[in-house]
Order: sequence, then C-alpha cells, then structure tokens
Amino acid sequence: RVIRVCAWLWISSMNAAARARHNTVAVLTTVGIVNGGLVGGIGPSIDAFAANTGLSQSTLAGLVLQMKLSKLLGNYCWTYYANSSARHGRLSPRGLHAALMLCSAGLSCVVARARTSPRWLQLACWGFGLCYGCSDAGVLMVAVWAGRDGRAQRANIASVCVGYTFGAVLAPLVVALSLRHGGTVYACWEALAVLAAAAAAVLACAAPLPRGDAASLPHYEALQPDSPGGNGLELQPLHEPGSTAQSSGDGRDGLGSVSEVSRKLPGSEPSEDSGSPLHRRHGLVLVGAMVTVLFSVTAAEHGVATWLPTYGQRVGAMELSSLALLSSVFWAVVTAGRVAWSAFAASVSSAWHALAFDASVMVVSGLSYLGYELLQSQWLLWLGTCGLFFFLPTSGA
Repeated sequence: RVIRVCAWLWISSMNAAARARHNTVAVLTTVGIVNGGLVGGIGPSIDAFAANTGLSQSTLAGLVLQMKLSKLLGNYCWTYYANSSARHGRLSPRGLHAALMLCSAGLSCVVARARTSPRWLQLACWGFGLCYGCSDAGVLMVAVWAGRDGRAQRANIASVCVGYTFGAVLAPLVVALSLRHGGTVYACWEALAVLAAAAAAVLACAAPLPRGDAASLPHYEALQPDSPGGNGLELQPLHEPGSTAQSSGDGRDGLGSVSEVSRKLPGSEPSEDSGSPLHRRHGLVLVGAMVTVLFSVTAAEHGVATWLPTYGQRVGAMELSSLALLSSVFWAVVTAGRVAWSAFAASVSSAWHALAFDASVMVVSGLSYLGYELLQSQWLLWLGTCGLFFFLPTSGA
C-alpha cells in the first residue's frame, strides 16, 4: 500500500508531457522484455527441440544461425521503415510494434504446440529473428525520439535495455521452475506467447509513439565550455517540440545549419596533424581494437546464452534445470556488471586498462571452462560463466 501511494504521488507530480514520456518508455520496455525472453529461451530449449523434432545438433546450430541472419534482415527492414514510412506513412510505429508482438505471440504458440514438426520450428526461428531484429532496433530508436535531451534519451535506452535483460533472465528461470515441478521447457514459450500478446494489447491501447519527424523532436545546440554545467560535449534543446522557433532570417529556424552547430563544439577545428600517416594509423588501431572487442563480446554473450545448457549436459551430465538456472544467473550478473560499470566508468582514466582487465578475466573464464571439461566440477562452470559478467559489460560499454 505504501508503494502504491508513493507511485501515485510520483505520477501526480508529473505534468502531462512527462507522464506521456514515461508511459512511452514503459511500453517500449515491455517490448524489450519480450525480445529478451525470446533470446533467453532458445538456449535451454535446444535439447528439447532436438528430442522432439529429431533434428541433429548441427541442424539446430544452422537454425540458430538462420535466426541471427534473419535478425539482420529485420534491422534493415526497420532502417528502411524509419527512413520512409515512420514519418509520413500510414503504419505508425505503435501499429508496427503491435503487429510484431502479435507475430511473436503466434510464433511462440507454434513452438509450444507444434513440437514435433521441424518445418514449423524452422519457420518460427526465421520469424523470431525477423520480429526481434525489427522491434529491437525500433524500440531503441523510438526511445531516442521520445527523449527531450541527451540525458533523457540515455535514460530511455537504459530502461529498454533493463527490460531486455529482465526478459532474458525470466525465460530460463521459467524453464528451471517448470522442470523442477515436472513440466517441460515449452512452459517458457507458452508464457512468452501470453506476454507478447499482452504487449500487443498494451501497444494498441497506448498513446501514439513518436514518429521521429521534426515537429515532435527537440532541436539541439552545443553547450559552450564556459556555460553552467557545460563541457562542450553535451547538446541542449533550443526549443520544445511544437513550440515556435525564432527565424534566423533566411527561412531556417533558430538552429541554423548543422555546420554552424558543429563549429561550436570545442576541438571541432581540424588539427594540423589530423591527416598525418601516424594519426591515421592510430585511428585504424583504435577502430580495429573496438571491432575486435565488440566481436568477442557478441560471440561470448550469444554463444554462452545459446549453447551453455547443451554444453553443460554433454560435458558434465548436469541436469537441465540447473543449467537453465545458470543461464538465468548469467543474464542477471551481466545486468549487475552493466550497472557496476555505469557507476565506475567516469573514474576510469584509460580505456586500455579496462580492456586489459577484460582480456585477463576472459582468459580465466576460458580456463575455467577447460577445467570443467577435465575435472567435471560444476563450480568451475559457474565460475567461468559468472566471470564473463566482468568481461561483457565493460567491453560493450
């Protein structure tokens, strides 16, 4: 009752615009929960898919790859939609995401009910990847559109990411609880079908989502280094969406051209040695290091999330319920690592120190997996999996 009263007072203190923004973020977070559940539910279900459909592990690995490729196609579909139909088309972002959630609900029902059909499982994997790729990119962009300034946009994105991770934690946990009480892994997909249908209903009843057009977005200017609280790296709204901007005299609004704003940023003037070979090599090394790190982060995250239950069963003969619980803990510690990194990131003097630490922890985690294969000790598998939370959050950030 105290929590309800506090929540009511907090909501009542907001103005109409603030309440609308918070409602938008809540809707987007719900979509993030469904997407996270789809990703987190695949790993603990791999062996059940193999047993019921008769597909080999290599064939299922191919299905997982096809799902990842269809996710890329979904990202491209959202990019095309955002650049064309999102701003002026008849299908609004709210309608599109509601349709994607309905598709996810239907595909989850297909997985839960057509358990012995390889064809339906393949169709579901393709559909999951397409819906996930489109809605995942979509909710992040709409979260940016819904932010009044840079700080609000970062808060919106963080909320959506928390929802995604919560869904990824919840799905393996449902599998673990179902198996512990004599059920099957398909209880997870039945729960996801209900959750996705509920998300579609929430979207249908919610207010229209931002379209990303100029009328609904704030305009920004760079803060000067000597302005209060400004470091020259933040952007600040010139006027609120829907307000009248002062004309600059040449038919443009008060923002002026992009080049005029960029000239306000400190350090935006090209330096004398910016085109030197040494400067270019330094940039290539930096970009190459970032690409390598992000490649390793993505491979580690999705590899462990997808194949950890199968690995634990085949190597150490662990129970699937325990491995599903470990998958849930894996996503939970990833979340804890992201929160911890966000708290200490400002105090890190050099990114190279963080990368060196990440590499060291990754080596220790890999050795723990090798030790699990040799010694058949479950605590080594837990150590190697939970150790990844030191690696994933800091490197990804």
